[in-house]
Amino acid sequence: MIEEFLTHGLPDVEEAVRKAAAVEIVPRFRQLAQHEVDEKNGPHDLVTVADRKAEEHLTASLSRLLPGSAVVGEEAEAVHADPRVYGALRADAPVWIVDPVDGTRQFVEGDPHFCTLVALAQHGEILASWTYAPALDVLATAVRGQGAYVNGVRIHSGSPEPGADLRVATAHPLYTSE
Repeated sequence: MIEEFLTHGLPDVEEAVRKAAAVEIVPRFRQLAQHEVDEKNGPHDLVTVADRKAEEHLTASLSRLLPGSAVVGEEAEAVHADPRVYGALRADAPVWIVDPVDGTRQFVEGDPHFCTLVALAQHGEILASWTYAPALDVLATAVRGQGAYVNGVRIHSGSPEPGADLRVATAHPLYTSE
């Protein structure tokens, strides 16, 4: 079942991710009201109405795409509300792992460098992933054993060409040490 899905269902996941972002995230970008932003565990751990609505949207659509699968999401009624949801990662069913707005602080501040993350796992192994930056319209996908792509162009790992920029992502400075 999962092999068949990885062969034929990937474009449907891309469409679901793009649609959730278009319907629930993009209309709220740079449009949030104060009451639509909450703190989870402190001032640097935010959640917005866009996070919650996009996760609900993705949970419904991804579950329809792969019947019998579970969803482990960061917001809404998932992991933040009930950490026992993590148990689905140890079960036999395929599991969608969803972070609807990764970079919520950037999203709240109007910075376009946030994304929607979706991964498909089974038996503790990531099988495929989708990373979509809707404000930049950049989609990165990867399937175990089939490579990784950015906007449909295959990418390769390794050192950049001499003189090329090397981009590095880091965590928030309050959560790192030297």
